Amino acid sequence: MKNWKLILLLIVGLFSMEGMQAQSISNILSKYTDTNGKMFVQPLADVFGANMNTGLFSGAYIPSKKFTMSLNVVTMLAIVPQSKKTFMATPIDDAFGTSPVETATIFGSPNGAVLIGPAGTKYYFPGGFELSQVPFATPQLTIGSLYGTDLSVRFAAYNIGGDYGKFSFIGYGLRHSISQYFEGLPVDLAVGYYYQRFKVGTLFDATSSFISAQVSKDLSVFTFYGGLGMETSTFDVMYEFSPGDSFNVNTKGKNSVRATLGVKANLGPVRLNVDYNMADQSVLSVGLGFAIGDRAPKVKSEGK
Repeated sequence: MKNWKLILLLIVGLFSMEGMQAQSISNILSKYTDTNGKMFVQPLADVFGANMNTGLFSGAYIPSKKFTMSLNVVTMLAIVPQSKKTFMATPIDDAFGTSPVETATIFGSPNGAVLIGPAGTKYYFPGGFELSQVPFATPQLTIGSLYGTDLSVRFAAYNIGGDYGKFSFIGYGLRHSISQYFEGLPVDLAVGYYYQRFKVGTLFDATSSFISAQVSKDLSVFTFYGGLGMETSTFDVMYEFSPGDSFNVNTKGKNSVRATLGVKANLGPVRLNVDYNMADQSVLSVGLGFAIGDRAPKVKSEGK
């Protein structure tokens, strides 16, 4: 249960602190403010932003004027590299020195670094959740087409209750066909812009945006597709564990450029696609759903 909560409601898992060796929220966060706190949480910002910007397209064909629709469940899996499991932290107590010490990030070992000070006193750095992968999932509806443009929407909401309030996730994107302006192209081309926001009460607020150039080719029952895009994401956390005593982190995901390669199987109205997204934080995506009108018409050979 602890990992499932962290995976699907990441920030709620962070602040419920299940599995963190019984350390209280106050003890953990009081040690992580300013630079230490940002570096401790930074891998979560990287992974979260990368997941949100994944699985947004599975082909570049958009007819100029034709009804198209697809409804999918898109899943993402971010693999956490070893480099995102540790960082160099500085003790906030001068009695333990000022030299940086390697310790766990939020995805690192549950055993943080320990420093020995005067008279055998000890300074404990908080540990992490020891996670190597972070999945995410969302429904996605895409409707078109008007003048070669379609609209994609993602949405989910749930009242978590307690101190967390309401969880909400909303995203939208517009794509426009480029290949409609060029006759005889062997592939389909499109460009798209997407914006998403994930919020948990006043505790956590993440946003992402993604602009991409997309290409695809239909061959038999398969569609091969790819893309190159620019992305940004922000990650804001605010948790008050006593009056006037709070933990605040504002950071950005490190991903800026990503390349996508994927393939989609078209089984009647059923669609199954998988793609791999290469970036500072790489993500694997799998989508399953149904669609109509989303494939380029077959071109008949001369004399047939």
